[in-house]
Amino acid sequence: MSSLPDDIKLKAEAEFPGCQVFLDDISGGCGAMYRVTLVWDGFEGMNRLKKHQRVNAAFKAEIAKMHAFEQRSFTKAQYEEELAKTATNPEETQ
Repeated sequence: MSSLPDDIKLKAEAEFPGCQVFLDDISGGCGAMYRVTLVWDGFEGMNRLKKHQRVNAAFKAEIAKMHAFEQRSFTKAQYEEELAKTATNPEETQ
């Protein structure tokens, strides 16, 4: 039997081929709240709403098992910009 984090990572790899996926348990330990950061060049040309709709549709079954789901979705270039921005201003990491 696989865990929810394993299911999320497997689903990400299947739905977003070649993506980088970063998964953080933000529940304080109970495992019911996750932040998923996806870096995938297939998001190119999508606005934030379209990216979120795509990710929510892909993780529909997994989201149903959680108390809360937070997502961040970037192309590789957008992610590199985000990293540079947060390195300059650490308060913007969340």
